[in-house]
Amino acid sequence: MAATLVPNKERANDEVRRELAAQLATATTTLPGDESAFQVEPGRIVGLLGSLGSGMTRVGLSLLVEPSRVAPVVVVDHRGWFSPLAAWEVGIDPESLYVVRTETSHWTQVMATLLGGVRAVYADVPATVADRDYRRLAGIARRERTAVVLRAEQPLPSGIAHWRITADDIVWEGSDQGHGRIGRRTLSVTVGGKAVAGIERQWEVEDHGTHPVRVVAGLAPSQARRAAG
Repeated sequence: MAATLVPNKERANDEVRRELAAQLATATTTLPGDESAFQVEPGRIVGLLGSLGSGMTRVGLSLLVEPSRVAPVVVVDHRGWFSPLAAWEVGIDPESLYVVRTETSHWTQVMATLLGGVRAVYADVPATVADRDYRRLAGIARRERTAVVLRAEQPLPSGIAHWRITADDIVWEGSDQGHGRIGRRTLSVTVGGKAVAGIERQWEVEDHGTHPVRVVAGLAPSQARRAAG
């Protein structure tokens, strides 16, 4: 299995890891700002849909912030692009972050192995993953009570995601006609899935770039310019 585990610090001893994993098994994580905000829960999958540059990676990483405070969290990178700095910027504990780099052809096997040994995982999904592989991984996540965040460029199969968050638009603020310093960006997203009883909702997510992203109810961006991607 062609995967490389890249820890940023010394691995915690087994006794501590077991204790922290037990704490996380009953924990949930919520991005602040809305009482029904995005959550990552043991045994459930959050599906993020959006192309590269849509802001979904930072949304996904933000969901690992709270779990990282009580147990190791893993980012699975099949592109070879991921930088730990992106995780540290949103508040993931550097002591708890592990990055697993794998070839696309081994992604499903690597994910299945990780879901049996850690409490929270974020991963970009290769386009080659089949529906049966999604359902197998969802079953493992439920059995092992592992929280999973998957960012894909195509919709996940029906019934897989407890939360389904789709990027609709991105607005950058603080620049004018291509000049100036960007102060923040606002993501417009559609939220659906089992968590909201299948009723889709429109939310806006504020991202200052160096702080955790947060849901903002009724935000009305002004003097902003839209950017594709």
